[in-house]
Amino acid sequence: MRVLLVSTYELGHQPLHVASPAAALRKAGHEVRCLDLSVERWDAGALEWAQAAGFSVPMHTAMRLAMRAAAGVRRARPELPVCFYGLYAPVSRDLTCGALADRAIAGEYEPALTAWVGELAAGGLGFLGVAIDPRLNLAAAGDAEISSPDASVRTLVISAREDLEIARSVRRVLRGEA
Repeated sequence: MRVLLVSTYELGHQPLHVASPAAALRKAGHEVRCLDLSVERWDAGALEWAQAAGFSVPMHTAMRLAMRAAAGVRRARPELPVCFYGLYAPVSRDLTCGALADRAIAGEYEPALTAWVGELAAGGLGFLGVAIDPRLNLAAAGDAEISSPDASVRTLVISAREDLEIARSVRRVLRGEA
């Protein structure tokens, strides 16, 4: 699968949050192009080439800039699967999920991002929702699927223990228990 990874801002540092997942995706057999918008212009050709796009959002400024870039992606290629990944991916999910992104991944994102792209490559639908990373939250294994079978919302990987209560609260709301 052809994946475009986009970094918008990393405080003037090299975009490690694009380089690391690019390596993981390449190791899994996917083609990857990277775009660092802090030093490069938007590449419309890369967007046309891509079969999926991922936006690195390791901090608030990156998230705000990624939201603007993702809005442009949605206008140009509304069918393109889009993922926000990094520390701030779940922070503005009320503004991004569904409208700008199909998936948001927080915490250790390389395995989840690689799995998402693999799912897309296999013909899956990479929809958004909330799930728990069972490797990092072993006690939460029963909380992995919180959406109803007919929901258009599917998986947002939450890998930090402190986010477990958020996932449980969302599950209760989706089940009509809250």
